[in-house]
Amino acid sequence: MKLAIYISIMYLYYVVIYLFHLSKVYTYAPLIVDEDECSSYADTKCQYKCRNTPGSFECLCPTGLYAPDMNKFICIDHNECTVNNGGCSHTCVNEWTSHHCECPPEMKLGTDERTCVPKNRAGCPRRCPSGKRLSREGGVCRCV
Repeated sequence: MKLAIYISIMYLYYVVIYLFHLSKVYTYAPLIVDEDECSSYADTKCQYKCRNTPGSFECLCPTGLYAPDMNKFICIDHNECTVNNGGCSHTCVNEWTSHHCECPPEMKLGTDERTCVPKNRAGCPRRCPSGKRLSREGGVCRCV
């Protein structure tokens, strides 16, 4: 009788161990595969470049352009002249993906390409002869 109880206990022990082993070895998390939307269809929707993200995608714009909130598939120009006149001292001209500064006719762009300075400043006389005054009309210095 003792032997039969011992065998029954051992049998139950091995059954429990076996079931525990099966539950650990054969329990898998579901396999989730991310679809590359850029290679399937989004790349044809994006105006410039598509970047795949987990479960989605996003369209990328080159420097100087941005995607507006209402349509993330296109890129539009960012007008740099709207903020602080584009850093220009006088006239800011917006261009596709960039901008540049311009000056009035009597001035030219300085070395910083943003500030306008008088033309021919170095060629102006310091003083005009008695009875004449210094004129800088048309960007030319002369005594009149």
